[in-house]
Amino acid sequence: MPSLFAIAAIGTRGQLGLNGRLPWHDKSDLAWFREMTYGHAVVVGHNTLRQLPPLPGRVILSAEQFATPEDLRAYVRDAGEHVYLIGGAKTFNKFACVVDRWYVSKINYDGPADSWFNPMWLVAGAE
Repeated sequence: MPSLFAIAAIGTRGQLGLNGRLPWHDKSDLAWFREMTYGHAVVVGHNTLRQLPPLPGRVILSAEQFATPEDLRAYVRDAGEHVYLIGGAKTFNKFACVVDRWYVSKINYDGPADSWFNPMWLVAGAE
């Protein structure tokens, strides 16, 4: 059954938007991200899309093309395969209610951020 997965890398205090930095200190985390998302569609918000390095082997979908969480859920169902929500904060906030599973990695980063991970996203779709 196709699922919507969300993947987030957060700093030690929950930093999410890392001021344009993508601090992949742990190369195994980057390799894991590539392995999980390769060959699948990824949904990304406008601000994150501007900062995103090339992601070969993935279909990049703008979060703006889905007016409602139900529209994204319908896309996942119709695609017939897993889709990955990869950020940023506004995108997570909008679609958390339809995420089937969250993958959150804590990275060794304790600097500034422009947004923060909201733990309530993890239960937004819970009954």
